Amino acid sequence: FRLNEGFARYLQFIGANFSGGDFRSLDRYVIDVTQLAMAYDELDTTEPVHSNITHRVVDQASRVVYEKAAGLIRMMQSFLTEETLIKGLRTYLKRHQFSGVTQDDLFKALTEQAEADDTFTEYTVKEIMDTWTLQSGFPIVQVSVADSQTLYISQERYRPDPMSRNSSELWYVPISFVTAANPDFSASNSRPKAWIDKNTLLQTLTIDSTNEWIIINPDARGFYRVIYDDHLTGLIQEQLLKDHEVISFGSRSQLLDDYFRSASAKYVNIQHALSLTRYLSQENDFIVWTTVVNNLAPLYTRLADTDAYEAFRDYVLSLVVEPLQRIGSNQLPTDSTPIAVLRTQLLDWVCSLSHEICSQTADQLFSAWLSASPQDKVPVPTDIQPMIYCGAVTASNDPTNTTIQDFLLEEYARNRDARQQTLIVNALACDQVEANLEKLLEKAVDNSTGNELNVGAHGLQLLQSIARNSAGRQLIWDFVVNNQSDITAMHGVMAVPNIISSLVGYLSPKSTTTLPQQVETFINTYLSQPDVPTQVRNSLQTSLSTLSNNGAWMDYHYNDVNSWLTGL
Repeated sequence: FRLNEGFARYLQFIGANFSGGDFRSLDRYVIDVTQLAMAYDELDTTEPVHSNITHRVVDQASRVVYEKAAGLIRMMQSFLTEETLIKGLRTYLKRHQFSGVTQDDLFKALTEQAEADDTFTEYTVKEIMDTWTLQSGFPIVQVSVADSQTLYISQERYRPDPMSRNSSELWYVPISFVTAANPDFSASNSRPKAWIDKNTLLQTLTIDSTNEWIIINPDARGFYRVIYDDHLTGLIQEQLLKDHEVISFGSRSQLLDDYFRSASAKYVNIQHALSLTRYLSQENDFIVWTTVVNNLAPLYTRLADTDAYEAFRDYVLSLVVEPLQRIGSNQLPTDSTPIAVLRTQLLDWVCSLSHEICSQTADQLFSAWLSASPQDKVPVPTDIQPMIYCGAVTASNDPTNTTIQDFLLEEYARNRDARQQTLIVNALACDQVEANLEKLLEKAVDNSTGNELNVGAHGLQLLQSIARNSAGRQLIWDFVVNNQSDITAMHGVMAVPNIISSLVGYLSPKSTTTLPQQVETFINTYLSQPDVPTQVRNSLQTSLSTLSNNGAWMDYHYNDVNSWLTGL
C-alpha cells in the first residue's frame, strides 16, 4: 500500500534533518510535500492513496500520491504525537516482519498504542484514516464568526471548479489552532483541540475571543486548506503587518498558499489573497518566499501584456527590493543556505521586473568576467547565473553596442558544458532590442557552419525562450507564421506546437495587442486540416485550453486585481 512510500518520503526529511547542515529540511515539508501534493490532489483526475490496483505505471499522478501519503503521515504524527507514532510503528513492524500487511494492520497497531499511551481516544485510527486514504481529494475548512466566543467551522471537498461542488465526500478533520492570546506554534501545541466528524458539514468551536486572530491548522500539519470570513482575515492581516514573526513561518506559508489557490478556485476574492502579501517587504524566510513565488508567478505571466502590468511591477518591487537590500545582492562566503536561496528568489524577481539592482549586480559581475582569462572560473555564482546572465543582456539595450551578446556567443562556442550553453541561450533571448532578436531568430534556423549556435541542440530552445520575452512575442509569432515549414524541417513536427505552448501562457483577452486572436485563429485553422498528427493535435488543443482558461481567469479576476493594485 502506498502509505509505505509515504513513510519513505517522511523518513527522507527526518534523515536529512539529522544529517546536519543548515538547509532546514523539516521546515521545507510544507512546501515540498504538503503544497505540492495539494496542487495535484485538488484535480478531478487524482487517485486515492489506497488502491486495490496492484500493477500500475509510475507516473506523475502516482508520485504525487506518495507526497500526499507523506503529508498524511505528518498529520497522524500530529494527532497521535511523535512518540506514540514511533512506538506504534515498532509494534507494527515487529508483529508483521514475516507476513504480508494491509494498511488496516498499521492502523490497528497505532490505535492500540494510542490507547496504551492515552494520547488519543476520540476515534480509531482506521475510522479517521479511511476517510483520507480511500477517497481522493481533501477538504477546505471555512471559518466564520458566530458570536464573541464562538466560531462556525465547516468542511467540504476542495474543488477548483465551482460547478463540481456537489460532492458528498467528507472527512474526520483534526482541528488544531493557535490564537493571539496564546501564540504557541510549537509541535507540542499542535494536538487537535476539536474534530469535524465525517458526518458533519458545520459545527461550532468555542474560543476565548473572536476579536483576536486565530490560525487554524498551524504549520499545515493537517492535509486541508483553511479560509476565514472577512473579519478574521482582517485580524490576521493586521498581525502580519504589525509583527509577522508572531505567526510561524509554516503558517504564513500555508496561509498564503491557501488564499491564492482558493482565490483562483473562487472561494474567496483575490483581493484578500493580495492583501495578505502587504507585509512581505519585512519577510526574510525563504520557505514563505517559495510559496509567494509559486503563487505570484502565474499572476506575472497573465498580467505581462495588460494595462495592469506596470502597477503589478511596482507593487512586487515594493515587496522584494527591501529584503534583498537587507541581505545584499552579492554572495558572501559566510552566507547560510537559506540566505543563498532567498537571494536567488529575490534576484529572480528584480531581474524579471527590470530593476536597477539587477542591472547593477549584472554589470559588476560581467565586468569581472569580461576582464578575466578564459581559463578562469566564471565569476558569477552558480545559483544566480540564470537571472544575472539574462539581466546583463536586458540591461545592454543599445543597438549599437552588443558587447555582452557577442561575449556570451563566444562563451557558448568555447564552452561545451551543456548547462552553461543552455543558460547562455536563454539569456540571449532576454534581449530587448528588436534588431538583435531578429538576428537570433535567423540563427535558430541557420544550419550553416558560420553559425555559432548549435541549431540542433538549442535552436528550438532559443525560439521558445524568445516567446517568453515580452519584447519578442510578436516577433516570434510573425516568424513562426512566415517560416513554419523551415522551422518544422529543422526542428521536427512538434516545433511549432512547442513554441505556441511557450507563448500562450502570456496571452489573454486583456492583452494590449491582437496577438491572442492571431494565435487562436492560427491554431483553429491548423486543426481544421486533415491528417494532423495526434501529438500535434493534442498539443495545440492544450494551447487552446490554456488560452480559454486564461480568458476565464481574467474575466473573473482581472478587474479585482487591477482595482486593488491601482488603489494602493
